[in-house]
Amino acid sequence: QGEEVRIPYKAIKNLQYERASKPPVEKANKSKWSMPVKMNFISKHQVTIRYDAEHGPESATLWLDNSNYQSVLGTLKAKTGLQVERTGITSW
Repeated sequence: QGEEVRIPYKAIKNLQYERASKPPVEKANKSKWSMPVKMNFISKHQVTIRYDAEHGPESATLWLDNSNYQSVLGTLKAKTGLQVERTGITSW
């Protein structure tokens, strides 16, 4: 866990969202006739907040999960009036 950061909504200048996916895990039996089975992707949701601090521009990254990322994005958009830039899917 990181340190607590308090960012006033009016200081936020840019919001960027990215979904990072870990490739599926392949599992196979030791039999030469078995096929690999792909497991589900593991997703993490990343929001980068760029804001003006007292000493100059700063950024903070939030890692969210499937249960809360949509509500966090919606709240940020509503409170700041900014559109959330979506940059796509990357692998980690």
